[in-house]
Amino acid sequence: MAHFTKIYHQASYSAISPENPLNSQVGRTVVIAGASTGIGRSIAQSFAKASADRIILLGRTESTLNAAAAALPHADARVCDISSESDITNLWQRLRDEGIHVDVLVLNAALIIPGSLTSNMNGIWASFRTTVLGNMRMAQSFVAQMGEKPGHALVNISSFMAHSNPAPGQGSYSASKAAFASLLQHLAEEIPSSKATIINVHPGAIFTEAADEYGLTRESLPWDDENLPGDYSVWASTPAASFLHGRFVWANWDVEELIERKAEIEADEGLLKVGVQGVEHVDIRNIFTKVPDRKA
Repeated sequence: MAHFTKIYHQASYSAISPENPLNSQVGRTVVIAGASTGIGRSIAQSFAKASADRIILLGRTESTLNAAAAALPHADARVCDISSESDITNLWQRLRDEGIHVDVLVLNAALIIPGSLTSNMNGIWASFRTTVLGNMRMAQSFVAQMGEKPGHALVNISSFMAHSNPAPGQGSYSASKAAFASLLQHLAEEIPSSKATIINVHPGAIFTEAADEYGLTRESLPWDDENLPGDYSVWASTPAASFLHGRFVWANWDVEELIERKAEIEADEGLLKVGVQGVEHVDIRNIFTKVPDRKA
């Protein structure tokens, strides 16, 4: 476990509840990639409870996507495979043509291909094509449509696997998650938090259809409640979370404790970011100027 706050949540609570007026999504359009099942579907449900004006669900399978959208108010299903550049281009062109401006983008799509890194190069590339390239194209398209309007949010549903060492049998998944989290950290350096808050989130340990297919059961682990990642994503999209811009957090960490440590977090540009364990973070802007001091 990675503990950054004293309180560690396994279920939702008042501060992140979508029914908390401070987390209201009234007036906002939300796009959720990988939304037809599991964590993505839970995220869509949480934004619906927070009264989002429009929720656009993306996925590859039309039947499950339509079923998820039908269960929610103001929800719209759109088939989009984010490993396909043309699918992404067509999606954002359609949104522009329809006059739809997206306020919140939640990226939950990933491809898990377990196995050794000594073989199966096609599997490794497929994992990166979806988790890194596809998600980055989505992020770039989202940024391009922002214009001058402030207050956007990009929430990436990452995984503790991005900073898990070791990660036996999960090398391509772990590396792809780390790569995309790093890309978003750098994207956050180019975009001020006033324009868009960008946050990487480990969603917790959620028992999903994918976990079931992997051979796990509800008794395998002390699973977190399925509402936790959805409710956390709602909170992460609000102005209250802007101090976490460019950071990597766990949905299990208490947000009120995080807020209490706001000054500490903002003062350390390397805190809660993917990097080398056990050493201070390196800043390319001044690393070489410090070499003489270290020698002295």
